[in-house]
Amino acid sequence: MTEEIIMTQEEGVLRLRIARETKKNALTQEMYLTLAEAMEGVPDMPEIGAVLFEGSDEIFTAGNDLSAFVTAPPADGSKPPVWRLLEATARCPVPVIAAVAGPAIGIGTTLLLHCDLIVAAPEAYFHTPFVDLAAVPEGGASYLMPKRLGRQLASEFLLLSRPVPAQRAYEMGFVNAVVTEGPVRDYGFDLAKDLAAKPREAMRQSKALMCHETDDMLAHMETEFREFAKRLSSDEMKSVIMAMMQRKKG
Repeated sequence: MTEEIIMTQEEGVLRLRIARETKKNALTQEMYLTLAEAMEGVPDMPEIGAVLFEGSDEIFTAGNDLSAFVTAPPADGSKPPVWRLLEATARCPVPVIAAVAGPAIGIGTTLLLHCDLIVAAPEAYFHTPFVDLAAVPEGGASYLMPKRLGRQLASEFLLLSRPVPAQRAYEMGFVNAVVTEGPVRDYGFDLAKDLAAKPREAMRQSKALMCHETDDMLAHMETEFREFAKRLSSDEMKSVIMAMMQRKKG
């Protein structure tokens, strides 16, 4: 458990807020573990009818804490906390909503692929700089993005590695709505409450019918993680990450 993840239950909604603003909500292993354990518990929580992921009013998350890339690479063949989080989110029996204000970088974008609804503030943007980090896509991104967006639009995210503004993401079909009136977190909570108020059994069965490819996606995600682990030990990626850390110190 970490204080950098704030968990509350309100009106049938489990709210999971990333709260590490001093580090731009960058995610540590402990934060991944807290989120994973929360999501793994949802199937046994009949009082929960929806889950809401949210960051702060200024940023969703800057992605993986850079120091974790170098000091704590996942052991080969093991399931790190980030894997557990993504798998639990993909298998979550109730609707999962994400309310994105500001940047959603790296895992901050790939996590969204496992959500059922994504709403964004106008200033939000989505960035998957894996190639620029000398890495490869992870978290099911190379499986889910081409399926949902088509290969060409997925390439804007995964190959060009340029930030995608909220409005462009909406036009691509990546987000459901760009919220121009009021805080996006409030809008997301309203959606979550609406979903949680609907007949629970019918909702769970309906979602299960829509998620019949989850096992195939997770099998592909295993391949991604193996390739990502190889990249972590590559001289190319080590050099890029260390250079980034040096620039931050300077």
